[in-house]
Amino acid sequence: DRLMHGESGFHQILGIHMDGTEFPLEITLTKLGSPEHSLILASIRDVSEQSKAQEILRESEERFHGAFTTSAVGMALVGMDGHWLQVNPALCHIVGYPEEELLSTTSQAITHPDDLEPDLEYLRRLIAGEIAYYHLEKRYLHQQGHIVWVLLSVSIVRDREHNPLYRVTQVVDITEWKRN
Repeated sequence: DRLMHGESGFHQILGIHMDGTEFPLEITLTKLGSPEHSLILASIRDVSEQSKAQEILRESEERFHGAFTTSAVGMALVGMDGHWLQVNPALCHIVGYPEEELLSTTSQAITHPDDLEPDLEYLRRLIAGEIAYYHLEKRYLHQQGHIVWVLLSVSIVRDREHNPLYRVTQVVDITEWKRN
């Protein structure tokens, strides 16, 4: 009915191969011409490959999310300005902050002041492309006030033009090792 009033229509339907298997199709119907002499143009496209790619992407995202949230290692995605973008439960446990509170601050804000400069120097070199990643022993300030020693591993995700998008950070609590 919308087509009769000059609107185009877009629909997803299932096609059936000669062997009886179904496959996804996109069909676009467009009304052409004048009210007295109208034609309907139908464009049909097999979107099987697109549907497969979307399913593979969905499964990959589910695997990443599962690994991220259940990891025993602290993990975070950190913006180039130092703001936490995404943190996992292990990291929240290591530093003692609830997720919402951690996400409202920066990695620099909970870094021990004596360890901030070396961390920022490695980050500068990482952004400049001088190094691909770095590992660093440093101290975080736990929410309850005590120091937590960690082994920090950092890499950067870049866009196609090689511009830095965000940091991928892994944090292992080594406080007990440092005490011995």
